[in-house]
Amino acid sequence: MAAIVHVKPGKSIGEIHIGMSKNDAEKLLSNSQLSFQIEYEGDIVSFVEINAGAEIEFSCYYNNIDLFKTKASKLVDILDAISPYDREDSDGFTYRFPKLGLVLWRNLDFSEEDMEQPWFKEMPIENQEDTMRSLYFETVGVFIPE
Repeated sequence: MAAIVHVKPGKSIGEIHIGMSKNDAEKLLSNSQLSFQIEYEGDIVSFVEINAGAEIEFSCYYNNIDLFKTKASKLVDILDAISPYDREDSDGFTYRFPKLGLVLWRNLDFSEEDMEQPWFKEMPIENQEDTMRSLYFETVGVFIPE
């Protein structure tokens, strides 16, 4: 059975919480098979990000939505209805939800419509498969809401 990681925007991803001490966070990280990026202000966690690529299979949930298995276009619409994303600070790769304290990232602004384009169809199958991963977000981050 795959692990389940719960995201609480503005607060935590799994057991890693904003406001946690660096020492406590690093203890948790040392025992984790998941891929985290953490930023600190002094010795206090100020930002937590999780990467979809990990040593183990897992699901990443917020409000019963799997953030890594819901297509980016649909996920942005769902979250935008909860709390608008920052149109100035979002570019198709990154979507920042400042009032929620949530940020989503993928390495390519790619949509299902792009799959019909000649440039996509001319790619080798392996490249198409890699590119299609960008239909989904690759990282989820939480920060103190604005």
